Amino acid sequence: MKSTMKKYFFVLVLAALVTSGVFAQYAPAVADNNLFINAGVGYGPFNSIYKLAVLPITGSVDYKLPIGLPITVGASVTYTSWTWDYSSYSTSYTYTNIGIGARAMYHVNLLDRLDTYAGGTIGYVMQSAKVKTDGQETSTDGNPFFLYSAEGGVRYFFTNLIGAYIEGGYGSLLYVSAGLTIKF
Repeated sequence: MKSTMKKYFFVLVLAALVTSGVFAQYAPAVADNNLFINAGVGYGPFNSIYKLAVLPITGSVDYKLPIGLPITVGASVTYTSWTWDYSSYSTSYTYTNIGIGARAMYHVNLLDRLDTYAGGTIGYVMQSAKVKTDGQETSTDGNPFFLYSAEGGVRYFFTNLIGAYIEGGYGSLLYVSAGLTIKF
């Protein structure tokens, strides 16, 4: 699993570098704006045991570094919840996750209103758990875990300030997210 994740991350980083090198003459950095705010919903990891109780709700802020390169750094926060029913013992679990991370993106702007980017996020997920057994509910601390993702995305601006985004990749809380974006 870790080896596969490393391969995907390596391929994503390599693709971003090659793309940025090929189209560098067309990339005027991340426009003239310094701050980007994204808010949206996503779809995340699941399997046959855990069911998604709440779609991931995510928000992020990206700040353009004043270094002459099209690089942004920022932060992200994601909220989601999963359930697991263990019917043999009349037990169900609900895990609530809040992930907070730092992110960095490299941007390649091919068109005036289109911002494409790739990068990654690292951070921490705080988890709480509710256990219900035979109608009795108890709350416990869950198992916190490492937040990671390698992602690529596209923002399209309808006006000079407001647009839509979609991001996809591999991460511990999200595989894809979409929503609104505002630039300042």
